[in-house]
Amino acid sequence: SNQLFGLFSPSLSDSSNYIEDEPSFRREVAWSFVVSYFFAFLSLGLLPLLPRQKDEAQYRKHNWESRDAYAWTSVSIIAVGLFYSVT
Repeated sequence: SNQLFGLFSPSLSDSSNYIEDEPSFRREVAWSFVVSYFFAFLSLGLLPLLPRQKDEAQYRKHNWESRDAYAWTSVSIIAVGLFYSVT
C-alpha cells in the first residue's frame, strides 16, 4: 500500500497537508479510502475458491490433479514478497 499511496499527490504522509485541509487534498484522502475498500472487497471475491468444509477439502486433495508447479509458484510468490518487504 505504501508504494501505491506514495504516488498520490499531494502526499498523504505529509502532516502539513492535513493542517492546510485543501479541497484537493480531501479528494486524495477520499480516493485513498476508495482504493483501500476496493481491494478489501476484491479479496472477498476469492472466498468462493476456498473449500466449504473438511469433506470437500479432502475430496479435492484425493481427486483433483496435483502439480509441483503450484507449490513452487506459491513458495516463489511468498519468497519474493518477503524479500521485497525486508529490503
